This record gives sequence, structure tokens and C-alpha cells, in this order.
Amino acid sequence: MMENEENMVDISDLEEDTVHRMLTFMYTDVAGNLDWDTANKLYFAADKYGLITLRRICSEVLYQNLSVKDVREVLTLANMHSDEYLRKITVKFICDNETEVMRSAEWKTFMTEDVNLAAETMHHIILEKAENRQ
Repeated sequence: MMENEENMVDISDLEEDTVHRMLTFMYTDVAGNLDWDTANKLYFAADKYGLITLRRICSEVLYQNLSVKDVREVLTLANMHSDEYLRKITVKFICDNETEVMRSAEWKTFMTEDVNLAAETMHHIILEKAENRQ
């Protein structure tokens, strides 16, 4: 393989800072300060390379910084990576901010552009509310 000959691996789908942060985490078990954008990029890398703890840390940062305008992006991310935990905490955010989310332009766009994921999310929200009433 070329990597063996050159003693180098080319990771073309990740930014240099993301690779650096991922490697730092692998060697130190410390993610450092993460903002929304960095956590989003690092989440992708963590999932790609099977770094479950780092992926969970990134999920928490995304949740802690979640806003109405970002709900669609996080739901899509959770769906794309089959991340039940990220989906669940995002549904919790939606339940906690139901009126604001449902009235937002972002949610209306989401319902028309990704009907299946929006319907699945609404199903989870209804189940969550039913469980909370019991």
C-alpha cells in the first residue's frame, strides 16, 4: 500500500484541525474546548474512526449549544450516523422548546425537504410526551 511505502496516511475528507483534535483525543483522552462547528466536524471523524467516547462528547456539545435553527442539522446528523442517543437528546430539546421549534421557518422547511425524518421525529415526540404523562 502507498501508506506503507510513504509512511504517511492521507485523510482527505477531514480538515487538518479536526484530524489534530482527533489524534490529540486518542493519545490524551481530552477533547479540549469545543464549539458548535468544531464538535460537528469532530463528531463525523469520531464516528468514522469508531471513537465512541469522542462521539458522545461531541453529541453533548451539540446538545448544549442546540438552537431552534440547528435542530434539523442535528437530526439529520443523528439519522445519517444511526445515533440513537443524539436523536433522543435532540427530540428532548424539541419537546422542551416545542412551540418555538414548530413555528420556526427551519422546521417548516425540514418538513417539506425531509418528510420521512420529520415524520419519524414527530412520532418520537408524541411517544415521549405520552411517556411523560404516565
